[in-house]
Amino acid sequence: MTLQKKPFEPRLLLADCIQAHQQKAVEKSVLLCVEVSPDLPREISGDPLRIRQILSNLVGDAVKFTEHGRVDVRLGGYFIQPGQFKLQITVQDSETGLGLAVTRGLEELPGGAVQVQSEQVQSELGPGTTFTVTLPCGAGTATGGEQETDLPVQGTSTPAAPARPARILVVEDNHVNQKVVTAVLRKGGFSIELANDGQEALSKLETCAAFDLILMDVQMPVLDGLEATRLIRKESRWYGLPIIAMTAHAMSGDKERCLEAGMNGYISKPVHPSMLLRTLDEFLSPKIS
Repeated sequence: MTLQKKPFEPRLLLADCIQAHQQKAVEKSVLLCVEVSPDLPREISGDPLRIRQILSNLVGDAVKFTEHGRVDVRLGGYFIQPGQFKLQITVQDSETGLGLAVTRGLEELPGGAVQVQSEQVQSELGPGTTFTVTLPCGAGTATGGEQETDLPVQGTSTPAAPARPARILVVEDNHVNQKVVTAVLRKGGFSIELANDGQEALSKLETCAAFDLILMDVQMPVLDGLEATRLIRKESRWYGLPIIAMTAHAMSGDKERCLEAGMNGYISKPVHPSMLLRTLDEFLSPKIS
């Protein structure tokens, strides 16, 4: 079995996996709960496909064989030394047990990279099973932070959003780009308002409730992103509002022009989902509780 070694975001992988099994859990009235350790790095390096397969097998079988009660999924781990992280996936059901079939082939991973621990747990519904899979990964020291540690999915059809979702104003004239960006933001649990140009963005700021951040396209008709940003920065009430530029231009000096206009950050198009979410997290983390 060959393992890849590439960076990925474990929280996004977990959210995708939970979403895939959520409907089945709802249909069976099984409570599907998710907990993420605050010590989990925002990005780790490993084999995301293999890790997703392991997680999906465990969660899928837990939901399948649990007729009542709940399934708890926990994602965490610990650093062995700088740059080396032990990722821990724990799946526990409260009723019938998962069955060892889900671990078939895991022992074939080279170097004993996967450890599976199973123990019977007794609940009011009967015997349940807890599986813990441990995988060595590479990682930096940055963690996801407190705001991303609790992702309860309690009988709903979609993963739960943060307790107070940030409100994002997306200023973009291209409808395809609008759909791409809003799809990523909705999946991340954000509240979204759209504006088709800079002038409409100014009107939204005047008439709508307060925004936590603006994603601003640079080239737009009527009023472009740079001029719209300059006008926004003239108002003291919006001075601290983060504005992130979105532009397809990667020419020398383009980033500097955005920053000089008063923007706080810069994202190149086409927008990469993980980069977008990482950038939002950087500017919004103080605002999310």
